[in-house]
Amino acid sequence: APVAIGLMLAVEIYTFGSVSGGFLNPAVTLAVVLAGRQKISSRNAALYMAAEFLGGIAAGFAAFAGTEKSFCFDYAAKSQSWGTGFELEMLFTMALCGIVLAAGTSNDAPNQYFGFAIGCTVVAGALACGGFDQGSFNPAVTVGMNIANYANGNAIQNPSVGAWFVFTLAPFVGGALAAGVFRGTRSNEFEEEAFETEEMNGQLDVQASSEVKLEV
Repeated sequence: APVAIGLMLAVEIYTFGSVSGGFLNPAVTLAVVLAGRQKISSRNAALYMAAEFLGGIAAGFAAFAGTEKSFCFDYAAKSQSWGTGFELEMLFTMALCGIVLAAGTSNDAPNQYFGFAIGCTVVAGALACGGFDQGSFNPAVTVGMNIANYANGNAIQNPSVGAWFVFTLAPFVGGALAAGVFRGTRSNEFEEEAFETEEMNGQLDVQASSEVKLEV
Protein backbone atom coordinates (compact mmCIF):
# COMPACT_ATOMS: atom_id res chain seq x y z
CA ALA A 1 0.00 0.00 0.00
CA PRO A 2 2.71 2.61 0.81
CA VAL A 3 4.31 2.20 -2.62
CA ALA A 4 0.97 2.44 -4.41
CA ILE A 5 0.00 5.55 -2.44
CA GLY A 6 3.32 7.27 -3.12
CA LEU A 7 3.27 6.46 -6.83
CA MET A 8 -0.31 7.67 -7.20
CA LEU A 9 0.55 10.89 -5.40
CA ALA A 10 3.48 11.44 -7.78
CA VAL A 11 1.19 10.85 -10.77
CA GLU A 12 -1.41 13.30 -9.45
CA ILE A 13 1.25 15.95 -8.84
CA TYR A 14 2.60 15.62 -12.36
CA THR A 15 -0.98 15.66 -13.69
CA PHE A 16 -2.27 18.70 -11.82
CA GLY A 17 0.95 20.51 -10.92
CA SER A 18 0.70 22.90 -13.85
CA VAL A 19 -3.02 23.43 -13.25
CA SER A 20 -3.30 24.19 -9.53
CA GLY A 21 0.13 23.47 -8.11
CA GLY A 22 -0.88 19.93 -7.11
CA PHE A 23 -1.18 20.73 -3.40
CA LEU A 24 -3.75 18.02 -2.44
CA ASN A 25 -2.95 18.40 1.27
CA PRO A 26 -4.04 21.18 3.67
CA ALA A 27 -0.78 20.85 5.63
CA VAL A 28 1.21 21.43 2.45
CA THR A 29 -0.96 24.41 1.59
CA LEU A 30 -0.30 25.89 5.02
CA ALA A 31 3.44 25.33 4.62
CA VAL A 32 3.50 27.14 1.27
CA VAL A 33 1.60 30.10 2.76
CA LEU A 34 3.90 30.35 5.78
CA ALA A 35 7.02 30.01 3.61
CA GLY A 36 6.08 33.31 1.97
CA ARG A 37 7.39 34.56 -1.38
CA GLN A 38 3.78 35.12 -2.53
CA LYS A 39 3.43 31.62 -3.99
CA ILE A 40 -0.23 31.57 -2.93
CA SER A 41 -2.47 34.16 -1.28
CA SER A 42 -4.19 33.51 2.04
CA ARG A 43 -7.58 33.68 0.33
CA ASN A 44 -6.67 31.11 -2.29
CA ALA A 45 -5.06 28.94 0.35
CA ALA A 46 -8.33 28.88 2.31
CA LEU A 47 -10.21 27.89 -0.86
CA TYR A 48 -7.62 25.20 -1.60
CA MET A 49 -7.99 23.77 1.90
CA ALA A 50 -11.78 23.67 1.58
CA ALA A 51 -11.46 21.86 -1.75
CA GLU A 52 -8.91 19.43 -0.29
CA PHE A 53 -11.18 18.53 2.63
CA LEU A 54 -14.16 18.08 0.31
CA GLY A 55 -12.02 15.90 -1.94
CA GLY A 56 -10.95 13.82 1.05
CA ILE A 57 -14.55 13.25 2.10
CA ALA A 58 -15.58 12.32 -1.45
CA ALA A 59 -12.63 9.91 -1.69
CA GLY A 60 -13.51 8.35 1.66
CA PHE A 61 -17.08 7.59 0.57
CA ALA A 62 -15.88 6.41 -2.85
CA ALA A 63 -13.52 3.94 -1.17
CA PHE A 64 -16.30 2.77 1.15
CA ALA A 65 -18.74 2.34 -1.75
CA GLY A 66 -16.20 0.45 -3.83
CA THR A 67 -14.92 -1.92 -1.15
CA GLU A 68 -17.82 -1.97 1.35
CA LYS A 69 -15.14 -1.61 4.00
CA SER A 70 -13.78 1.32 5.96
CA PHE A 71 -11.26 2.21 8.62
CA CYS A 72 -10.46 5.17 10.79
CA PHE A 73 -7.26 6.88 11.88
CA ASP A 74 -6.70 6.18 15.56
CA TYR A 75 -3.43 5.60 17.39
CA ALA A 76 -5.16 2.81 19.35
CA ALA A 77 -5.26 0.78 16.13
CA LYS A 78 -1.49 0.30 16.48
CA SER A 79 -1.67 -0.05 20.28
CA GLN A 80 0.38 3.12 20.68
CA SER A 81 -0.02 6.25 22.78
CA TRP A 82 -1.23 9.56 21.39
CA GLY A 83 2.28 10.95 21.82
CA THR A 84 3.75 8.41 19.43
CA GLY A 85 1.11 9.15 16.82
CA PHE A 86 1.51 12.91 17.19
CA GLU A 87 5.30 12.79 16.86
CA LEU A 88 5.31 10.56 13.79
CA GLU A 89 2.51 12.43 12.02
CA MET A 90 4.24 15.73 12.74
CA LEU A 91 7.74 14.70 11.68
CA PHE A 92 6.84 12.86 8.50
CA THR A 93 4.41 15.57 7.43
CA MET A 94 7.23 18.01 8.06
CA ALA A 95 9.42 15.94 5.74
CA LEU A 96 6.68 15.86 3.11
CA CYS A 97 6.08 19.61 3.28
CA GLY A 98 9.82 20.23 3.29
CA ILE A 99 10.38 18.44 0.01
CA VAL A 100 7.38 20.20 -1.53
CA LEU A 101 8.86 23.58 -0.57
CA ALA A 102 12.38 22.67 -1.69
CA ALA A 103 11.65 20.79 -4.91
CA GLY A 104 8.35 22.37 -5.91
CA THR A 105 8.44 26.04 -4.89
CA SER A 106 12.07 27.11 -4.53
CA ASN A 107 14.50 28.54 -7.07
CA ASP A 108 15.29 24.91 -7.94
CA ALA A 109 11.87 24.68 -9.60
CA PRO A 110 10.69 23.99 -12.18
CA ASN A 111 12.40 20.64 -12.52
CA GLN A 112 11.50 17.14 -13.67
CA TYR A 113 11.92 15.28 -10.40
CA PHE A 114 9.70 17.14 -7.93
CA GLY A 115 6.69 14.79 -8.23
CA PHE A 116 8.85 11.69 -7.86
CA ALA A 117 10.68 13.15 -4.85
CA ILE A 118 7.41 14.01 -3.11
CA GLY A 119 5.93 10.58 -3.81
CA CYS A 120 9.06 8.85 -2.51
CA THR A 121 8.86 10.87 0.71
CA VAL A 122 5.35 9.53 1.34
CA VAL A 123 6.48 5.96 0.60
CA ALA A 124 9.45 6.31 2.97
CA GLY A 125 7.32 7.83 5.72
CA ALA A 126 4.63 5.18 5.50
CA LEU A 127 7.18 2.35 5.52
CA ALA A 128 9.21 3.86 8.34
CA CYS A 129 6.34 4.38 10.76
CA GLY A 130 4.04 1.60 9.56
CA GLY A 131 4.49 -0.46 12.71
CA PHE A 132 3.75 2.46 15.01
CA ASP A 133 1.41 4.80 13.16
CA GLN A 134 -1.14 4.55 10.34
CA GLY A 135 0.63 7.30 8.41
CA SER A 136 -1.98 9.79 7.26
CA PHE A 137 0.27 12.86 6.91
CA ASN A 138 -2.77 14.63 5.46
CA PRO A 139 -5.67 16.14 7.46
CA ALA A 140 -7.99 15.86 4.42
CA VAL A 141 -7.35 12.11 4.21
CA THR A 142 -7.99 11.76 7.94
CA VAL A 143 -11.27 13.65 7.80
CA GLY A 144 -12.46 11.83 4.68
CA MET A 145 -11.71 8.32 5.90
CA ASN A 146 -13.02 8.96 9.42
CA ILE A 147 -16.33 10.41 8.23
CA ALA A 148 -16.83 7.53 5.80
CA ASN A 149 -16.09 5.15 8.67
CA TYR A 150 -18.92 6.70 10.69
CA ALA A 151 -21.27 5.86 7.81
CA ASN A 152 -20.29 2.19 8.01
CA GLY A 153 -22.66 0.49 10.42
CA ASN A 154 -20.33 -2.51 10.56
CA ALA A 155 -17.22 -0.53 11.43
CA ILE A 156 -15.08 -2.19 14.08
CA GLN A 157 -14.28 1.11 15.78
CA ASN A 158 -14.65 4.86 15.40
CA PRO A 159 -11.90 7.39 16.11
CA SER A 160 -11.60 8.78 19.61
CA VAL A 161 -11.57 12.51 20.31
CA GLY A 162 -7.83 12.27 20.96
CA ALA A 163 -7.29 10.54 17.61
CA TRP A 164 -9.07 13.36 15.79
CA PHE A 165 -6.78 15.79 17.57
CA VAL A 166 -3.60 13.87 16.71
CA PHE A 167 -4.28 13.11 13.05
CA THR A 168 -5.60 16.56 12.13
CA LEU A 169 -3.46 18.90 14.23
CA ALA A 170 -0.07 17.15 14.04
CA PRO A 171 0.23 17.45 10.22
CA PHE A 172 -0.47 21.19 10.43
CA VAL A 173 2.25 21.54 13.07
CA GLY A 174 4.58 19.62 10.76
CA GLY A 175 3.72 21.96 7.89
CA ALA A 176 4.47 25.02 10.03
CA LEU A 177 7.81 23.54 11.12
CA ALA A 178 8.74 22.78 7.52
CA ALA A 179 8.05 26.40 6.57
CA GLY A 180 10.27 27.56 9.44
CA VAL A 181 13.13 25.31 8.37
CA PHE A 182 12.74 26.45 4.76
CA ARG A 183 12.93 30.09 5.77
CA GLY A 184 16.02 29.39 7.86
CA THR A 185 17.89 27.41 5.21
CA ARG A 186 16.79 29.28 2.08
CA SER A 187 17.42 32.85 3.21
CA ASN A 188 18.90 33.68 -0.20
CA GLU A 189 15.46 33.37 -1.78
CA PHE A 190 14.04 35.96 0.57
CA GLU A 191 17.00 38.28 -0.04
CA GLU A 192 16.36 38.05 -3.78
CA GLU A 193 12.68 38.78 -3.23
CA ALA A 194 13.54 41.86 -1.14
CA PHE A 195 15.99 43.04 -3.83
CA GLU A 196 13.40 42.62 -6.57
CA THR A 197 10.84 44.56 -4.49
CA GLU A 198 13.30 47.41 -3.92
CA GLU A 199 14.20 47.44 -7.60
CA MET A 200 10.55 47.59 -8.59
CA ASN A 201 9.90 50.40 -6.11
CA GLY A 202 12.88 52.29 -7.56
CA GLN A 203 11.51 51.92 -11.07
CA LEU A 204 8.12 53.20 -9.91
CA ASP A 205 9.78 56.22 -8.28
CA VAL A 206 11.66 57.00 -11.49
CA GLN A 207 8.47 56.66 -13.51
CA ALA A 208 6.59 58.95 -11.12
CA SER A 209 9.36 61.56 -11.31
CA SER A 210 9.28 61.45 -15.11
CA GLU A 211 5.54 61.97 -15.14
CA VAL A 212 5.88 64.96 -12.81
CA LYS A 213 8.54 66.53 -15.09
CA LEU A 214 6.34 66.01 -18.14
CA GLU A 215 3.44 67.78 -16.43
CA VAL A 216 5.69 70.68 -15.52
